[in-house]
Formats: sequence, structure tokens, C-alpha cells
Amino acid sequence: MLNITRASLLATVSALVFQVGGAACAQDVQAADQEQDVGQLDVIVVEGRSFRDPSDSTATKLNIPLSETAGQVLVLNEELYDSLGNIGIADAISFIPGVTNSSSNPNGGGFFIARGFGVNRRNAVRINGAPLGEDILFDQVALGRLEYVKGSQSAAYGQISAGGFINVSLKESPSDAPAGNVRLQGDSWDGLRGEVSYGGPLNASGTLRGFAALSKEESPLYYDGNQTDFSSQAAYGTLGYDVTDALSVDYYLYYSDREVPNGGGIALGADLTDPANPLIAPVNVDRNFFGSGAFASTESELLFNQIVATYDLADGHSLRASYSKVDIDDDLFDSGLFGGFAFGGNFIDVTPGSPTAGLAFAIPGFNVAQFNREVDTTFAELRYGGEFDITENARLNVIVSGEVFRYDADFTQFAIDASALPAAPFPGPPPIIDVFSNPFFSGGNPFLSDPAALGGFSQSEDIDSVSLLASLDLYDRVRLNGAVRHDDREASSFGTNFENSTESYSGSIAVDITEDITAYYAYSEGFEFTTALQCDGSTAPPEENRSHEAGVKWEPNSGLLMSVAYFDNQAVNGLQQIQCPMGSSFPQGSVLIDNEQSADGVEFEIVGQLTPNWNIAGGISYIDDSFGPTLTLPTPETSLNFFTVYDITDGPLAGLSIGGGVRAGWNLDILPESLFNNFANAPLDFAAEGVTSINGVPLADAVNADGQVLFADIIDSDLFEFFVVDALVSYDFTDNLQFQLNARNLFNEKYITYPQINNGNSFGAPRQIIGTISFDF
Repeated sequence: MLNITRASLLATVSALVFQVGGAACAQDVQAADQEQDVGQLDVIVVEGRSFRDPSDSTATKLNIPLSETAGQVLVLNEELYDSLGNIGIADAISFIPGVTNSSSNPNGGGFFIARGFGVNRRNAVRINGAPLGEDILFDQVALGRLEYVKGSQSAAYGQISAGGFINVSLKESPSDAPAGNVRLQGDSWDGLRGEVSYGGPLNASGTLRGFAALSKEESPLYYDGNQTDFSSQAAYGTLGYDVTDALSVDYYLYYSDREVPNGGGIALGADLTDPANPLIAPVNVDRNFFGSGAFASTESELLFNQIVATYDLADGHSLRASYSKVDIDDDLFDSGLFGGFAFGGNFIDVTPGSPTAGLAFAIPGFNVAQFNREVDTTFAELRYGGEFDITENARLNVIVSGEVFRYDADFTQFAIDASALPAAPFPGPPPIIDVFSNPFFSGGNPFLSDPAALGGFSQSEDIDSVSLLASLDLYDRVRLNGAVRHDDREASSFGTNFENSTESYSGSIAVDITEDITAYYAYSEGFEFTTALQCDGSTAPPEENRSHEAGVKWEPNSGLLMSVAYFDNQAVNGLQQIQCPMGSSFPQGSVLIDNEQSADGVEFEIVGQLTPNWNIAGGISYIDDSFGPTLTLPTPETSLNFFTVYDITDGPLAGLSIGGGVRAGWNLDILPESLFNNFANAPLDFAAEGVTSINGVPLADAVNADGQVLFADIIDSDLFEFFVVDALVSYDFTDNLQFQLNARNLFNEKYITYPQINNGNSFGAPRQIIGTISFDF
């Protein structure tokens, strides 16, 4: 049992500050308030796990504790994710209130929506502060902490959307003594996972430290969206060396290889609610999909290297240099019918013997292709940090940073053996394929020949940046923060060159109302570079986003932090796809043009210990007007995520832990009231084809006079509003051996986490029981 005051905790944090890459939130934390009166501070007794990391980070790169930072930053650590059942990174991000992961991909890549805005792909995910250049994610074996930095952060980090970005802080080596862990996990979907890790000091002085971890996972029924047959393996290592008392060097290496066959990406399936007239429906209640609707598979390799050197010049002054290299190699396979199911409205009656039984398969030809994508991303930063005492009651922190970002991607298409394609049209109604078994493709894909390069394209982006950040601390009570940044960019896509430069700004004030309560206001002007042409052939300007945020943070003790914030975000020059008018440079195509977007809302978050034995993490988010006047992104208006665990440390039940949580979403305003039905580029007369109902709704109530399908009338809104319950029980047999049982979606509720019309619904996973054995050595 440890008695830890806030001051001693901060002193410990100061000694454990990560010596890692430039822009990472967690890497910038130092103790700013060690001179506070210990007698006035609360004491927390740490007995069990702790969901709040004592080194929780700031969003500004400045040496300000998270409890005093002017902005919302949610930091969730490894102990929370272990308690949740060692979930994947995609689920980890989805746990953050107000953040939606549209991915139907266990890699996590996809389209993140935060505070009503899509998260910028180039900077959506960072590892130790270094951007991946893509929104692909990786195995949780290397996850130390996940930090969601909310709001526009362009002045500090570059091209960031108004919704914020995600930073993954990699695990560090134990610094005091060698330690290892073996973890075995199985679940009710026949999935198996194994992890082993070991690390600690490598010499007597402790100046050399190392850590390594391996993982292997196989699951025939991995369920994240609509996926099957998932497998992965990952390796992670870190090595740190204190060259002198002033100079330290750290190296990080991570590799993963993931194979994900995706069965049935089209958002169509059997409507079993109307057995007499089973129409193809846009919402697939029972998660069955057409074997010939769409199929895709992905094998992704990710290699991450980072080296960081930190040199202390003098008290309060330092230099930090970091270099990061990311290599991504994706092999993708995609197949599907030409046209056919590419757009909503194709509600064809496939009842045997009906006039349209074979119509869904009357399109001659398959769209079958194999692609390869190679991505190389380089990020380097040189940073100076200085602290200056201006007067006895005024202290100034300054960060000057120079960054270089290089991104190159080559995309190659390969030839397909067309002779292996099935003939069309197909007879009779299409087979309904269970996404879990997907027998149509279980024997491998018959369409691929020895691949020969058919063609491709490349993309590149070079950005040089310089930024200045400053924080003025007055009387240890008021902090004035400001930042300015300049970015120069050259890019190429599909043979078109782009050149842009832009500035971004931010300013904030934080005031300590009491010792434990801080109020703040923050304003920022950010940007996102675009690679698009307008209808007149000119380059689309960078998106400009502006963010207002006001909030209050309360730290009743050193183990618990609560916050509430109001935000109001706006973006101009946002991108929307439309048809160009005749006579323009792109009369036949559609390009991206200006659009205005806005979102405002309220967030509440809580992370840490309610009592020494009782941990909680989560929050509530309410988002209003979550995108623009012509488009609404599919994210819940109200979302709730909480998880709590109570550890029994005394008495006959000592070692037993119980817990649970809820995940909920309401009012997913994601579908238009109606959508023009389109089949083979022509409207379909449902009545003439013998269709009498859609999703069990009589035709007269489902289709208007213009042939538009009334989605609001035919879709079961209950699927878009959900309340999912999770549960946990664990027992420590010894200090080293633990068994844990998790139930995810305990009551097996059917729901959709990310509804789509034309690219496959992402269903929430059915009930899953997960058993984990963990042994420390």
C-alpha cells in the first residue's frame, strides 16, 4: 500500500518523463507545481489498478499538467484497456465519447469522426508524436497509452481537423527492475491470442534499458464490422541509453502483419422481417450478405522506426531531436458486380418465381481487381524548450520547433484472370451468405492469375514547418498560452502538382479558481491541406477550421480528474463532391468544392480513482449540427461510454475484482428522408415489378410519387440507437497470476455503430465472452 501526495506524485512524474518524439502529448509532461504546499494537498492511497496515468499529458507540447491545460485531452492507459478485455485499437478509439470509427476493418483504418468532423487522414493517428501518414492502426501489444487530443491543434501539430487527432504512446521499459508478462486469451468466437513481454535495466547503473514484446492472434470469426478470418502477428522493442547525465537516446521499433478477409461489404441483405416478400434491404438485421455483392481482403504490413535524442542544456532548457520512419505495404483484393448495388434504392423482390427474381444479377460482368499500396512516411523534428523567470511571480515557457514531413505512396493495379469469372446473368435468387462462414470464398479466390502490373498512380506530399509556442505563468494561478505556425507544402497526386502555404494560430487562458478547480477558454485557427481541383481547374484552397472551447476541470485528488467543456467548431473551404456543370474543365466528372461545416456540443469526462479501490473512466458527449447544411456525418448526437472496476483488497474475497460498463448512442441522424432509386441508371417502377412492400412497409408508404424511397419510414431506427452492457470479473490467484472473464455486449443487442448506404454497415459485435490468463515474472 502506497501513500502518495500530489507533490510526491508530481516529483515521480518528473523523473519518469518520457524521452520520446517531438509532438507527442505524453512525452511532454513535466512537474510544473512541485513547490506547492504539501500540507494543503489531498492524499490518495493506491492499492489496486489505476485508470489514470500519473504522467497524463498536455495538448500543447508545453510543460503543463493535464489538469491545468486549456483544452480537452482524454488519456486512457493500458490498465483500462486490459480491464476492458484487451480490445483492439479500433475499439479503443470507439470508447472515446464523441468519436466514431467508421472502419469495418480490424486494422482500424477508415474514417474517424470526432466532434462532428472527419479526422484528417495524414495526421489522424500518431505514434509517439510522429504521424503515420495513414489512418491504419496496429496491434495493442505496443499500446502504453492512448491520447485523444480534441479540437483544432494545427498551431502545434500542423494539418489537424477541427475534431482533433489520436496519439498512441508506446510502452516504456521498466526502469527499476526486470519484469515480464505472459498473457493467453481465448474467446467465444474461437479466437486465440498470445502475448509475451520482458524488459528492464540492462546494466548495473540502469543507464541502459530495454523492452521487447511479441503477439500472435488468430480468429476465424473476428467481428469488427463485417469481417471474418482475422490473423495478426506483431513485434515491438525499445532501447534507451543515458549517454551522460545530460544526454539520453531512445530507439523504438514496431512491426505488424495483419490479414483481414472482408466478406460482404455491401449494405444489402435479406429482410427476414417480411418472409412473404423478402426484399433486398439497406439495413441487414441478421448480418447476412450476398456472396456476390462484394468481397475484399487486405494484408497490411507496418514497420515503424523512431530514434529520439534529448540534451539538457541547463536548468529549464533542452534540445530534442527525433527522426521517425513508417513503411506500410498493403495488398488488397476487391470484387463485386458492376453497378448493381453501388447505390441505395435497389430494392428488388427476390422471392422465387417473382418477375424480378433474377434481375439483381442481370448485370453482365464482375468488377474484380487486385491492388498493392506502398507508403513511406518520414518525420523529423528539432525542438528547443526554454524556461525563463521574468519576475518573482511570472515564468515564461517557450518551445521553438522545426519539422520536416515527407509522404510517398505508390498504388499498383494487377491483371486478373477473366476466364475464371462466373457467367452472367445468374439464375434465380442470389444466395444469402452468412458473413461468419462466407463459404463462397472459403477456398481462396478463384479469379486471380499470376499478377502482372496493369497500371497505377502515385501520391506525394512534402511539408516544411516552423512553430513557436509560449506559456506565461502568473502567480502560479493564471496561464496565458499562444502559438503560431507556418507550413509550406508541395504535393503531387494523379500527375497534378499542388503548392500551398498557410499559417495557423491559437491562444488560451487557464485560471485556477481554487487549488483543485481550473477554468479555461481556448481559441484556435487551423487548417487541412487538400489535394483536389475545383470545377474551373484551379487548386482547392486549404480547409480553414476555427474552434472555440470553454471548460472547467476538477482534480479532487491526485488520482481523479473530471472535466466538462463546451465547444463550437466551424470549417470553411470544406470538401464536398458534386457534379461539375457542362463547359467546365471537368464536365463529366465530379470534384471537390467549397462547403461550410459546423458543429457545437458539450462533453463530460471522468478518469481515475473514486476511491483507492474503485476506478472509473469514460464520459458523455452531445453534438449538435454535426456537419454541414447539405451533409450530415453518421455519428450519434448523444454518446455515452463508461467503464468501472472495483478491486477487493481485504478480507476473504481479497483478489476479486468486479466491474462493468455501458456503451450507448442516440439520435443517429444519418440518412436522408428519401433517396432516388437507381437501377442500371434508370428509376425502377416497384409496383410494375411486383414489389408490394419494402422492409415490411407497404409500398404506398415506402415510396413517394417521384419514385424516391422514404428511408425514414422503412428503416428500423432502433438499430441506430443502442445501449450495450459489458461486464468483468477477475481474480488474482497470487501476486503474479490472474484470471479475467469479460462479457462484451452481454445481452447480445443488435445495433449499427456506423450506418452507411452504399459501402456496408458496420454492425456492433454480438455477445462475446473473453477469458484471459496473465502471469507476471
